[in-house]
Amino acid sequence: MFGFIHESIRQLICRNYGEDTWIQVLEKSGFENGKENIVNHYYSDTDTYVLVDSVSLVIKVTKDQVWEMYGAFLITYSMEIGWDELVRSMSPNLKGFLDNLDSLHYFIDHVVYKANLRGPSFRCEENSEGDLLLHYFTGRPGLYPIVKGVVREVAKRVFDLDINLVVQGRTQRSVHMNNGERVEEHVVFLIKNIGESRRDSDGSHASLLTSSNSNFPEILDDTLQMSLDDFSRALPYHFVIDESCKLVQCGSELHNHIPNELLQPGTPILRIFEINRPQIPLDFENICNFINAVFVLQVKTSPLKKKLMDAMSQEELKQEVEALEDDKSNELTQGHHLKLKGQMMLLSSKKHIIYLCSPYVTSINELMQYGMRLTAMPLHDATRDLILLNQQRLSDVEVNLQLEANNEQLETMTRELEIERQKTDSILKDMLPKRIAQQLLGGEHIEAAEHDATVMFCDLPTFQQTIPQSSPKEIVRILNEIFKKLDRIIVIRGVYKVETVSDSYMAVSGITEYTPEHAENMCHVALGMMWEARSVVDPISKNPFLLRIGLHSGKIVAGVVGTKSPKYCLFGETVTLASQMECQGMAGKIQCSKWTYLQASATGRFEFSPRGRIAVKDRGLTETYFLTRSLKKSIWEIVEHDRDVNVNSIEGYEELETSIENAMTLKVAPRGNHLSSAALIWVCSFGVALACFGVHFVFRYLIVKGRTQWVTGSRNFCIWLSFPIMFGLLYAITVHICLHFDEKLDRAVREEIASAENIETSEITYFGFSFFKTVSSTAEVVADWTQITGLTILCGIITTSFVTMSYFGTNLYFSIRKLYNMKNNSEVSHALQTQLFYSLVIQTIIPVALIHFPCTLLFIAAFLGTGKEIYGMVLTVTILIFPAIDPLPSLIIIKPYRETIKNFYTLRCKIWTPSQVDPAPVYGTYNHFSSTTST
Repeated sequence: MFGFIHESIRQLICRNYGEDTWIQVLEKSGFENGKENIVNHYYSDTDTYVLVDSVSLVIKVTKDQVWEMYGAFLITYSMEIGWDELVRSMSPNLKGFLDNLDSLHYFIDHVVYKANLRGPSFRCEENSEGDLLLHYFTGRPGLYPIVKGVVREVAKRVFDLDINLVVQGRTQRSVHMNNGERVEEHVVFLIKNIGESRRDSDGSHASLLTSSNSNFPEILDDTLQMSLDDFSRALPYHFVIDESCKLVQCGSELHNHIPNELLQPGTPILRIFEINRPQIPLDFENICNFINAVFVLQVKTSPLKKKLMDAMSQEELKQEVEALEDDKSNELTQGHHLKLKGQMMLLSSKKHIIYLCSPYVTSINELMQYGMRLTAMPLHDATRDLILLNQQRLSDVEVNLQLEANNEQLETMTRELEIERQKTDSILKDMLPKRIAQQLLGGEHIEAAEHDATVMFCDLPTFQQTIPQSSPKEIVRILNEIFKKLDRIIVIRGVYKVETVSDSYMAVSGITEYTPEHAENMCHVALGMMWEARSVVDPISKNPFLLRIGLHSGKIVAGVVGTKSPKYCLFGETVTLASQMECQGMAGKIQCSKWTYLQASATGRFEFSPRGRIAVKDRGLTETYFLTRSLKKSIWEIVEHDRDVNVNSIEGYEELETSIENAMTLKVAPRGNHLSSAALIWVCSFGVALACFGVHFVFRYLIVKGRTQWVTGSRNFCIWLSFPIMFGLLYAITVHICLHFDEKLDRAVREEIASAENIETSEITYFGFSFFKTVSSTAEVVADWTQITGLTILCGIITTSFVTMSYFGTNLYFSIRKLYNMKNNSEVSHALQTQLFYSLVIQTIIPVALIHFPCTLLFIAAFLGTGKEIYGMVLTVTILIFPAIDPLPSLIIIKPYRETIKNFYTLRCKIWTPSQVDPAPVYGTYNHFSSTTST
């Protein structure tokens, strides 16, 4: 149904029952406010029925009463919005008004709103007693109460009549249409005037209910002063049919649009026309029932088809005429076919109907589409004026429709803008404290202020080990799951979440509105967060995540920073100390400073366990405590969860402590080999190198002493080769077994270093071995005997290599000095022994300085429980440069080696400089070099 009906219903309910009632109707019917009453929109019948059903339920009356109430209000509302004059000018009596309702419906649908709606039809009969019988035909059964309301209101407001309207009959029948079958309802109303007749100004009675023909003169002369041809030209588009709906006569202009063969008397009208309006079968009875309706008929043949049929032979023409009876398969109903609009009039014989009509054309474009000109219309036909007038009105209607559509769009955008503004305000209130956000929205300037508050930092100590082995989506999912749980606790306890960075979470209590219980409140938040986080499992280790929380209370300065993206920031030493409490804390523990401990104990009742004094950057040693439980509130009250009385303890802290202890003691899945195959080979070669240092000096000593039987022969060669191999394997096996970091130990060492150095674990690029480890559950430092054993073996290997080098190197020193002092040596031998001596000394110092000393420093640092990143860097550099530096003393100090290298590069330079040396001298130089080196 048309949107005007919905708007009328809305006006009816709002005026009589109020806006709130209409809102309830919309909620029940499922309509969105503002979209249920678009005047130019066509709503389905189901939508309208649902709306009326909702009205009936809300105001608690029957649907028939709602429809009747609507019918009466429809007349009132229509006359208020500008239809008053039209309604009053339709007829001087009620019968004429009802007989013209069909044409009024047609005018509103097709002229005003350009719609093609299925309206009802009305036909009145006057009985002998002067009462009216109103026949109401409709394709929408059940709406007849609207007619009762409309007729009563029109009689009262327009004709000042008090009538009685009774339903005399109500029948339904199935009607076959071109577009399918439909149910048509026929309701008969008896209308009686129960009031007094109104007198005219001359004192005579005037019937306002029925028409009076007393003043109509009787025509005695039955001679018509015009021929059939004159009548055909005067009404060029008319036709007359008999009771069988066969053509009797027609107007002259129809021959220009319909083949002459079809306009012969006796042709069934269904072969020539199809009915567009009203939607009824085109037969004599239905036409009489809808005699007051505006009839729109469409010619079945187009102008092009008419020309083709005029050129056909008689046989072809007969077949084409028979094909016109099949409406569904007929292609002639497509295209620009002439439409006629007019009225059916029952002639006095009651056996014939004349159709008085004009071409249904409303604009110049339609006129041209039918191949017509204005001259095709008689001068007396108002269609000519309508075409010219409507040409101007079309533009006005389009503008009005566009304005209404724009207005609707503007209202929709306004509502959407308001929704978006509310979302923006909500986001701002989430980003900033509520009071600060309201001040910003009010345009106020926010000054920074100092507060007594408690700041909390927390993070996931094991999360950095989870990141490398998880996908980015998995990382985001884990953080989102945990932070949603933490945010819930924040909202419950009414503290302010400052920010989250990676896996770190920062919150503060006592800044939005001062409260002396800010430390107590934050302690409850910390306990609630610890409880919530334990329900999220690490997908790698399969252990529950444990938070590391730090709290500190004191003075802070808070204020809004930035204008485009304002952020509420905290400054001061309190923030730094709270961060220190978190960094130096332990997984599964809530570490509080002394100030938080005192503040929380002053206003609440908690159980703390002292941790002792820890070193805090720029503050020295600071007393700290571990928060274990609240004696004022149970876990269930803090997190607002229901307690299972059959499973859970009363306070809930036993479950919290048990879950933390279980997470601490759960077996950690092995991470695989700590050393890769390449790393094992490198470690093995390091042990081989240490053994070779010692074997090198033993070889030198035996040769100098002349004990060649110990160094020659295959057997001795295998024995000496086995020493570096055994040392290398022993070194590699020791590192792989005894110094193999599992994930739990690796995490503990990183946490200790991060705590001691006040850095994040992700910033640690190297850490040395440690002979001591901290038991997470008790914070007790104990010896790690596995690592002590491994490091002791490595120190023994290095010491053995160093002692061997020192012992045999010293003996070599004295042996070479003895040879150097012998007088029977030649000057050349004496010089060579001196060079060998200095080379020996330097080659002894190089491995000691580059290998033994850095390794010894690294292991001593492990024994002392200290470690620096620089140690690992130094050892890495010295090991890398040792192979390049170790042979340099022999090559540089011993003269024959030095001369050979010098002559080699001199020769190479001469060979690659042909412009200075010809081929012959080069060959001679080569021979001279060869003889010299041989000598």
